[in-house]
Amino acid sequence: MPATADEPGCGFHDLPTRIGVLGPMSVWVGGREVTVSARRQRAVLAFLAVSNGAAVSADRILDAIWGDELPSTGARAVAFHISRLRALLDVDRERDASFIETSAGGYRLRISPSSIDCHRFHEAVDTARHELTEDPEGCERHLTDALALWRGRPFADLAEEPFVGSEVRVLERAHSVALRTAIEARIALGRHRDVIADLSGMVEAEPFDEGLVRLLMIALQRDHRPADGLRVYGELRIRLGDELGIEPSPDLEQLQRELLGAIPVTEVQQGAARPVEIPSAMSSFVGRLDEIERLAELIDSRRVVTLCGFGGLGKTRLAQETARAVADRFVGGVWFVDLTLASTPADLADTVLAAAGFTASDQRDPVADLLESLADHRLLLVLDNCEHLTAGVAELVTQMCRVASGVRILATSREPLGIDGEVIWSMHPLPDREAIQLLRDRARQAAPSMVLPDLTDPGVARLCARLDGIPLAIELAASRLSVMTVSQITDHLEEHLEAVSGLATDRRQDSLRAVISWSWNLLTEADQCLLADLSIFTTDFDLDAAQAIAVRVDGITPLVNGLSRLAERALVVVDDNGGARRFRVLEAVRGVSHGCVGADEVDAGRLRHAEYYASVASTIFDLWVRDPVAMTDLGDLEVGNLRAAMAWAYAHDRVDLGLAITRGARMYFWSRRMHRENIRWMLAGVELALSRTSDGPEIPASGIDDDVLDAAAIVLIEAHNVGDRSALETVLPLVEYGAHHVQEPLLRGNLLSALGARLQATDPISADRLHADAFALRRSSGARALPSLANRIEGSWLSGVLDGADVLSCLREITAQLDVIPPLVTKIEAGVAARRGDWTEVVRVARAMPSADAATEVSVQLLVTEALIGLGDFDEASRVLGALELEARGSTRIIADLLWSELDIGRGAYSTGIDRLTDVVEMLGVDDGFSAVAFQVAALLAVGACGLGDAESSVVLSGFVGSEQARLGVHLRHGVQQLADEATDACRSAMSNERFDWLRAVGAAAEWSELPLRAVERIGA
Repeated sequence: MPATADEPGCGFHDLPTRIGVLGPMSVWVGGREVTVSARRQRAVLAFLAVSNGAAVSADRILDAIWGDELPSTGARAVAFHISRLRALLDVDRERDASFIETSAGGYRLRISPSSIDCHRFHEAVDTARHELTEDPEGCERHLTDALALWRGRPFADLAEEPFVGSEVRVLERAHSVALRTAIEARIALGRHRDVIADLSGMVEAEPFDEGLVRLLMIALQRDHRPADGLRVYGELRIRLGDELGIEPSPDLEQLQRELLGAIPVTEVQQGAARPVEIPSAMSSFVGRLDEIERLAELIDSRRVVTLCGFGGLGKTRLAQETARAVADRFVGGVWFVDLTLASTPADLADTVLAAAGFTASDQRDPVADLLESLADHRLLLVLDNCEHLTAGVAELVTQMCRVASGVRILATSREPLGIDGEVIWSMHPLPDREAIQLLRDRARQAAPSMVLPDLTDPGVARLCARLDGIPLAIELAASRLSVMTVSQITDHLEEHLEAVSGLATDRRQDSLRAVISWSWNLLTEADQCLLADLSIFTTDFDLDAAQAIAVRVDGITPLVNGLSRLAERALVVVDDNGGARRFRVLEAVRGVSHGCVGADEVDAGRLRHAEYYASVASTIFDLWVRDPVAMTDLGDLEVGNLRAAMAWAYAHDRVDLGLAITRGARMYFWSRRMHRENIRWMLAGVELALSRTSDGPEIPASGIDDDVLDAAAIVLIEAHNVGDRSALETVLPLVEYGAHHVQEPLLRGNLLSALGARLQATDPISADRLHADAFALRRSSGARALPSLANRIEGSWLSGVLDGADVLSCLREITAQLDVIPPLVTKIEAGVAARRGDWTEVVRVARAMPSADAATEVSVQLLVTEALIGLGDFDEASRVLGALELEARGSTRIIADLLWSELDIGRGAYSTGIDRLTDVVEMLGVDDGFSAVAFQVAALLAVGACGLGDAESSVVLSGFVGSEQARLGVHLRHGVQQLADEATDACRSAMSNERFDWLRAVGAAAEWSELPLRAVERIGA
């Protein structure tokens, strides 16, 4: 018997006769869809539909449909259209049971209001609002069904009709109420995390809506994020004050006071919330609440907890939900680390550093940087997917635990890490009731209008038991409930289980393999091809990447449709990454997918993957000059794919392809301070290329490919920056060979730049000459010539020498060719002004700089610090320099230490200024490659010694400085020269000319290591 609108639990789309106006008009009569083509007839039918079963006179219809343009035939026009509608709608009806009834009051539809979607929507919203307090679960269920009725803007194909505007406004207000009420219900059910992203978007769309702001503040409060709630309140208060001249409502002010009371005083003062960097969930979390509680207790008491089990059991989601639950216990935050982004054990530390928001240094290996960064923090690291690098992860976790007592590790893996102190949490399938609930939840998500099977239905329980309670298997099966019954799915599964039985070591894995295999076989051939292609990706990817890899899909529309179908069947996971859609194929699905196609097909797909990411790497390189922020954003998204592509290319002897990716991606690794990873990938390509020649690793008689020489130049620069002597010794002969033999301008310029970088600390004048020659060779390349000018600025920090007029002339020549002025130009302009001592210009130029990558930002802020010291604004200089403490590493660390010393000495804190140089002096004591640094340090020590009353030491040091300046052809920076001149005058007046001249001569004849001076001895030289 056909369903009727008034039957409890009957879905709207199950009704054989129904009218839809929540979108383009839709009419079904007796189970068949009726097309009403004429616009006037659609409008008449729609107006009768919204009249809620009341009789409507011809005059009202005329006013509503024709408005001021009444037809000359008047009511006869209405009668004509009614007659035509009856001819369409009454095909299967008795003569006295017309779809449109005529009465004394006019016309009305002979149909229940519940068979018209707008009335059904209003009824559901009213019911839900009454249920909110007593039955939030029922409230949410009714609203979910109600909101599913919307297919687009109401009356979408009748927007010009006079009556439509007011009806749409009423419906849209009701829609807004439904959305808010649904959010309130989810908050009441403890699902506050699920609504934060939606609420944030709604507040952005309606920035003055205090009701939405209130809900967002409550959700953030429940999520233990009071500081974020206060930020939302503060932003609203500013908007209301600036635009409307009013304050937030008393209710919001009270909520603000509650949030303030939830934050420790130190956090309120700092205005910072605990960071919780866990990926946003795209679906609800079902079950395992007791496991979260027990895991939270373990995390409190144990250092390392590992969730173990085969793929598909829900390890990652359980780890994410547990991390959210304990976030308020970690003042240093909770950080999610996707280890699929690491291709080799050497990538692990960099991957953790990047995920946890730490900065790598220039000088040490990433592991040392990570351990130092973690040492004083109390935080939780969620290490996901440890199984493909288990040994490397185990070693890294062991080191972290030794040095960082406040760090807790929550890991997911298919096998234990096998380290001391590890607690292994064995993952089990979902209990029966939770498995059934998950099936219903995902089925509702896949087909919101579907009538769901009852929880007590024995067929549902049998299906979930056959799936062994494995969450991924249940989700795959649920995706099919929109087109198959529970019993049909169970029967098909039985067949596939027989086919795969015994393939896995765990019987439950047979169930998972069976349901994935079954899902594969239900796909069309086109979707099977698409899934096989997408299974090439070992980490997440975007739509462009999918289009490049899935070459058998013809066009973007079929690809999007295919992705949608795979996502609906839970074979592809969709992630929302800051508003950008990213896709993932789970490892269990990849394994089955690869088993269904040949090895040659997989290799061909991986080749396409590497070729595509070579183009992405090229884009990254181009963005470095034009938009460095966009470059780092793109690199952060694609670093896992870039690593996978490089690893595959080198493993398959595709040196050209591997170097193309590596050379393009190098600026991303450089900007993220992953210098050693840069060296590792570049060196892999260089050594592989050399090993292919008959001459072995030495320079072959036939010469070296340009790509290899370019990579060698990059390795030389990076190896010099981080002090990697082994890498430096490997590539230096190649770079010197290239500098003598290569004539191609761009490559020769790169090689000269590399040699110049190596000489900056020992022979800065020669280095500047090489950089100038490199620019001359690169100048025709436009923006790509800018790094040569920037290198001259870097060298001038230590040499004090710069032909500013020449640099600015070259800079103007380049910028005249550019549409967008990159941040590197700011660094160059500010550097020229600093060498001239034009401090005001330095600050002005820096303030106008567009968003820059981290390395350029640090360089410019160091120039600003130098200018502020020169202007005598020591407090602001101290603030700027303090903000760079975590960012200034390696060569910039030396410059920062010199500036700190100059700052302290400039304001009379001589002892502090000398102590600041400890690290620099220790470096000079063990490395003779920093003579240009030594005379700068000696100059500051001389000023400090004078300030402390040790005039004789000061004069000897100043003699050393003068000798080094003459030998190297360098100068002190303007600010240091001024301090040195004042100290020299003070010392000269404190002794005889003979004594002064003799001490100066002693210093001039001394080597750095021979200076037996108290000013140096006090800090260990």
